[in-house]
Amino acid sequence: MRWFGESWGAPVCAPEEAAETPVGALCERCGIRFELDDRGVILPCLEEAGVRDYPLHLNCLLEMTLGPDWFQKALA
Repeated sequence: MRWFGESWGAPVCAPEEAAETPVGALCERCGIRFELDDRGVILPCLEEAGVRDYPLHLNCLLEMTLGPDWFQKALA
């Protein structure tokens, strides 16, 4: 997994794993195009034709992992 944008301080944000922000590409979760200041990850996805990059906004990754109301629970 590679990450992009401003580091959020997680161990995954090792400098050697940084990638360029996929400006203009669609997030595989929400379908919104990435902008230059977005943060997120690029997951490798194994498909029949080979490995494909699967870009996600950071919030989309967290929602997939922690559930749709993760942010409200974090504030509580």
